[in-house]
Amino acid sequence: MRIALLFVLCFVSSSVLPQKPDWNRVDQQVNQIPASAEKSIPALALWIKISFTTQPDRIRAIQRWIALNLKYDFTTPLSVITQKENPEIIAAAFKTRKAVCGGYAGLMDSVCKLMNIKSFVIDGYTIQDEKINPNAHAWVAALIDEKWYLFDPTWSSGSLVNGQYEHEFDESYFMVKPEKMIETHIPFDPIWQFQDFPVMSRSNGNTQQKTFYNFEDSIQDYFQLPDKQKITKEIDRINQTQSRNQAVVRRLSFLYSNLDVEIYNENVSLYNESIKLYNDAVNKWDDYIGFRNKHLDDIQAVKKKSPKLDEVLQELEKANHKLKQMKELPSDMSAGVFELRDAIRTMQSQVQGEKKLMKTK
Repeated sequence: MRIALLFVLCFVSSSVLPQKPDWNRVDQQVNQIPASAEKSIPALALWIKISFTTQPDRIRAIQRWIALNLKYDFTTPLSVITQKENPEIIAAAFKTRKAVCGGYAGLMDSVCKLMNIKSFVIDGYTIQDEKINPNAHAWVAALIDEKWYLFDPTWSSGSLVNGQYEHEFDESYFMVKPEKMIETHIPFDPIWQFQDFPVMSRSNGNTQQKTFYNFEDSIQDYFQLPDKQKITKEIDRINQTQSRNQAVVRRLSFLYSNLDVEIYNENVSLYNESIKLYNDAVNKWDDYIGFRNKHLDDIQAVKKKSPKLDEVLQELEKANHKLKQMKELPSDMSAGVFELRDAIRTMQSQVQGEKKLMKTK
């Protein structure tokens, strides 16, 4: 009886062990991809979508094709190593079959999106041989069957051997669970760790955050923010969770530069909106003055027109409010802003004077 019981237990235990996926069918099919499917990024996405029905198979096909068709471009300057959202860089990676990590990740992300697989490109740095690589790196996150997995098409593609790039697909960086990927890949922004208790990078070693962190809500909020707030939020999170190393310092410098650009562009937008409102006020004021001058002998008709003066004042106040919203005023805009503020004040005084005059008549 004891022997039979042991047999049953062993049988049940072996039947519930998780089965490692067999990717041979997908890999072989990708190896035989027709030339027509490699003519453009949309053509590649369409072929994969038609050839495979499940999300795991499709993303396996994406990463394998990219990993085995792109060569790492060792001549690219470090300053552009993680540019990945530029469509020209992604297109060049596909056309030339050469790229750095940003091109690999950007291309994979682009194909995922064409197949309605939710994905993001992650910026961060890596740990190799227990040492932090000072250069930024880029990889991909994708939602597969309602779970987040991480993919590094660059590290899975091959290596330089005796001066020649040799393709060899590395399974270690395909469909990796977040808690495993964090051992070698550290996102600058902790929301991209996809962990409820993210790792806190410290100079004396990494530690796990003890309080619960709802990364799903944080990611959802992130994509609803305007670009300037996205940058400031990331800067705040990096300062809270990351110790300083070369990669982090470069990332912060990059973010602060982008923030300066966003602030400048915001100021330009506010200034242009203020000018438009001021010009609208001028047009309404000129329209009123023209009417008044033509009806100097009919004061009642002019009084009926006088409510237009309130509209002029409203436009001027809106214009002034836009100027007040401008922050960190750049030097090349200061003179124009001061001149516009003076013009608004002058016109406000003129309109108020005209309103008082109409009340006395």
